[in-house]
Amino acid sequence: MMGPVDDSGPATSESSPDSSPRGGARRVKHGRRDVVVVGGGPAGLYAAQHLARWGATVHVLEEHERIGEPAHCTGILGTEALALPGVPQDTVLGRPSVARFLSPAGHRLVYAGPEGDVCVIDRGAFDRGLAQAARRAGAEITTSARVMGLAVEREGVTVHARIAGEPRAVRAEVCLLACGATYQFQRELGWGMPALFLGSAQTEVAAIADEALSVFLRSDVAPAGFGWLVPFARGGDPRAKVGVMAPVGARRILGRFLADLRATGQVSRPRGPVVARLLPLAPLTRTYGERVLAVGDAAGLVKPTTGGGIYYSLLSARWAADHTRAALERGHFSASALASYEETWRAHLGLELKVGLWFRRLARWLTPSDLDALTRLALSDGLMPLVRAAARFNWHHELILRAMWHPGVLQIVFRRLLGRASTLGAVLPTP
Repeated sequence: MMGPVDDSGPATSESSPDSSPRGGARRVKHGRRDVVVVGGGPAGLYAAQHLARWGATVHVLEEHERIGEPAHCTGILGTEALALPGVPQDTVLGRPSVARFLSPAGHRLVYAGPEGDVCVIDRGAFDRGLAQAARRAGAEITTSARVMGLAVEREGVTVHARIAGEPRAVRAEVCLLACGATYQFQRELGWGMPALFLGSAQTEVAAIADEALSVFLRSDVAPAGFGWLVPFARGGDPRAKVGVMAPVGARRILGRFLADLRATGQVSRPRGPVVARLLPLAPLTRTYGERVLAVGDAAGLVKPTTGGGIYYSLLSARWAADHTRAALERGHFSASALASYEETWRAHLGLELKVGLWFRRLARWLTPSDLDALTRLALSDGLMPLVRAAARFNWHHELILRAMWHPGVLQIVFRRLLGRASTLGAVLPTP
């Protein structure tokens, strides 16, 4: 049977599945583990850690050769995520407390948030820290493992994979899908697809030293997307993550964005590859079934406003681990037995996701001139007291609801959407 494989290279070694470092761990029965996790990102690794600490036999399959590579996100994280148990604390690269928002016409709005509310993490090191914690708890992690198929059977679930190029079958009682924004298996299970996607592209560059992160509401990505420059230091050298979120052509837009930043002296040469990916901005219609759950990006549990997914990935992973543990204790793995997982995440995240998705769809109707008008409104102090009172890094629904009923915002929105007023009124959220 396959055992843990070091994530620093291809998966080639094997060890006894019964040789767990933790006393009291469950044993592999009939060649079947308790849980197989598809994907070695934050959601999969955090769920694996929680389940292994309880004593479940857990096997994580990660398609890439190294955990944390390539890094798929900028790594801006609300510090409340660092308070979660088992989350690495030593991957913080910076703690910006000031954000600059630049409208399409160049109006500049500066917002100083609570000190210590936000940090920039080394995403690769963060994932590797989660992997180390999962291993210490007793989980197996195999890299270079590309999952090709998933079969739900009466006696268990079988994941078919190519591991270091060789076909293998991994059997378990339950499968957690933590494979990011790829939805092959979810479609096959009849769970649907996220209702909205945007593209993103980002890279790391050498930059001038700065303590503020910048958000650019550029005309070439507005109103649906935005660009960002997030400063930090690596080895004492000033760096920045630069990226864009856009409906189409994210790589091309990022190239123009970088050229503009170089022309103004804000950044210099690239220091890393461009990483492009699709961002799901809406949850799946269903995230559970017989013997299978989806977590994090694989469930579409991402902040619709910004595309940030780390915190929701960690939360959903913990909830999935709790409900999987309950199923293992009872020995019941039907869809009805696992439905409580979705009930839990909807109770905690449902309103946030619904309001955020409404806001994201509304943003598609606005124009760059509307965004300029909203920025001018905020600069005249018509909005900033409300922002200071309601803004929270990981939770946006209260700010959205309160801002949408601000008279100045309503005037701007309805002036643009007069022809769509009946549609807007049908979905306008109530504070």
